[in-house]
Amino acid sequence: MPAPTRLSVAKQVVRDVVVLATLMSKRHGVEAPDDSRRTRHIVFSGLIAVAALGILTLGLPASAVPASAADVTRRISPLELAQEIASGDAKVYVVDLRDAATCAHAHIQGAVCLPADDADAHFIADLAPTRTLVLYGTSDDVNVPASVTQYGAGVRLLSGGYQAFEAQILREPQPPTAATPEALASYRTRAALHGYFTGSVAPAAPVVARPTAVVHRRARRGGGC
Repeated sequence: MPAPTRLSVAKQVVRDVVVLATLMSKRHGVEAPDDSRRTRHIVFSGLIAVAALGILTLGLPASAVPASAADVTRRISPLELAQEIASGDAKVYVVDLRDAATCAHAHIQGAVCLPADDADAHFIADLAPTRTLVLYGTSDDVNVPASVTQYGAGVRLLSGGYQAFEAQILREPQPPTAATPEALASYRTRAALHGYFTGSVAPAAPVVARPTAVVHRRARRGGGC
């Protein structure tokens, strides 16, 4: 028996939809569309289009998987990446695309350096597609390897590359000059991440002194006990 074509499958889906619509209309007391060709075409043309589109797009690749290296445009900030790594939930693979010597000298904690015998990062295609793949270079100017098209999950670029991560996470954060609740919360987050990645302790956040109410007592007038 020949394998069914997409068109034949689409027609069968449409026939099934028509039958289902008729049964549902009878069940709920709604008048079913008449059998005229014109009326059936008007009523079910939308269903036909949707069903056919669903069949034809079944084989399309997931949008999260890049079709080419140039398609990798989605970014992750240094703060977001640092939080993902520090969470310990193993949600990301991090690959350093700089040369092996530079990566060996200094790289993001948990990042994989390019092997000396695999400068084109072919190993990426062999990674289990269970995490988001994060790539970074020195800055935003990074050559994405073609092997990312063979990785079966999402791919992100680190905004600003290693330079931005170093400036925002590895460099000691300075306490805010304006000690607003938002500024203090942001500082504490960055200080905690700085400590996680460097093992050092950032300066303590400034203490916000809350004004205390002064009670003025009125002096009593007159004598008496």
